[in-house]
Amino acid sequence: MAVVAVSGPIASVVPATASSSRGEATYQDGKARRLLPLAPLVDPRTGATVYAMAAVDVHGRIVSRTALGCFGWVTGMRVQMQVLARSIAVTVNGDGPQSVVSPGALRPPAALRQWCGLRPGERVLLAADQDGGVLLVHPPAVLDHVLPRSDAARVGGPL
Repeated sequence: MAVVAVSGPIASVVPATASSSRGEATYQDGKARRLLPLAPLVDPRTGATVYAMAAVDVHGRIVSRTALGCFGWVTGMRVQMQVLARSIAVTVNGDGPQSVVSPGALRPPAALRQWCGLRPGERVLLAADQDGGVLLVHPPAVLDHVLPRSDAARVGGPL
């Protein structure tokens, strides 16, 4: 059996060290090679929605300084909460029956939490639509319905 000695790096596995504006990459051997264009995987974002995850605590509060902070909502600010397709929609309303209970925290009324199936310890997806001034609180049941389950099947996971 013959042993072959390699005196330097194999050119096909040496990564590019720099790229030019013409779509070329310069490799360690000094040669420039044209890069293949890559197709975008997702469309670029066009909205200003801020997303955050939060847990419902034992007192029914949902705390997210990220989501509420993007609106500038402060403690005591009056808000309106209503069920919208099994999610909770929160908007500023000077005469609203609820309020921001502490920095970055809301406490939906028990009736709304029960209607949407929110229990202490469950995590929710918050979608803060900055353009519309609406915070949507999506419970797990809504996410199960909206997000495709077929992705797991495509990678061999359980459905």
